[in-house]
Amino acid sequence: VSVLYWNRRFMDEAAQRRDPTDEEAAAAAELIESLEDWFCQGAVTSRVGDALTEIASAPEFAGFNETTDVSTDDSSAHARMAAFTKYSELIDYLLDHFVKHLAEGEAARESVMSDIASTVVALVEDEAKAHFTCVPFIAGALDYSHFAALVSDTQNMLGISNTDDDA
Repeated sequence: VSVLYWNRRFMDEAAQRRDPTDEEAAAAAELIESLEDWFCQGAVTSRVGDALTEIASAPEFAGFNETTDVSTDDSSAHARMAAFTKYSELIDYLLDHFVKHLAEGEAARESVMSDIASTVVALVEDEAKAHFTCVPFIAGALDYSHFAALVSDTQNMLGISNTDDDA
């Protein structure tokens, strides 16, 4: 089951979510801590960083900022959505690798992926808890607006202007 599947499912259900029980909150905290440790490994962080650098430097993202409308009819819109899909597939691949070490069997892996997606959505909504490195990386694969923020932030870190006129 891919991140793109969870994207559609959990972003739609986010508004219907109830507050977690203490047990669910503890399990979510343990999962996110484990995911954070794994995501902060050099190889994983480098892979995500390299992908974001490539995307942020691509011509179709020239003049891009996080408020750039994805539904525009300009020629870059399709390429931007393709970049979002490619990024989502990378995160899906990385998460699948992480989950395989935690759970055996398809049903168990689906359950862990579900827990990851719902935990990330909850953490994104609670800015006080958004200090995890993995949260924006995963949120960027779940939702285009979070992806756009990642690309814009990456452009800022690289010193790439995110306006069309560099005057």
